[in-house]
Amino acid sequence: MQPNHADIATSLALPEEDESLRAEVNALRFLVHAGTVLGRSLDLGTTLARAAAAPVPALSDWCVVYLAGSDRRLERREGAAASRRGEVLMRDALTRRAIAPEADGAIARVARTGLTEVVPHDPTAPAASIGSMDPALGTLGEALGAGTSLVLSLQAKGRSLGALVLTD
Repeated sequence: MQPNHADIATSLALPEEDESLRAEVNALRFLVHAGTVLGRSLDLGTTLARAAAAPVPALSDWCVVYLAGSDRRLERREGAAASRRGEVLMRDALTRRAIAPEADGAIARVARTGLTEVVPHDPTAPAASIGSMDPALGTLGEALGAGTSLVLSLQAKGRSLGALVLTD
């Protein structure tokens, strides 16, 4: 019998005052939850929606999943946000034009190289950092507040399939 992810997450509980380990525990909870949820579906749309929703709000305020299309353009396939307003704005961002694979931004670089990038928040130009990755995210970042973004490569069998963007 496989353990229930809720039981595992509960066993990872720490005293409220122990801030030093909170991020690590949240990351472990996320991995346990993601492994359980993502393993339940063979449908790509469902899996991508779950992948976008899994880190929100525990690890990020919003998340976008990009997949490389047959022409290698990076298409925004799914997204999730911690607020209702964010979800509405996310749906709008998902309908915008794809990113060219040769683009200079972090999302295209991560999809090409497979290397994770951290894009720091620029307080002097709130959406400049995230907007340089993807103009649609710049608009979203202006509306929801853009913080530091973590851009992760999505890979299968050693091949980059796209990127996952987590923003706080």
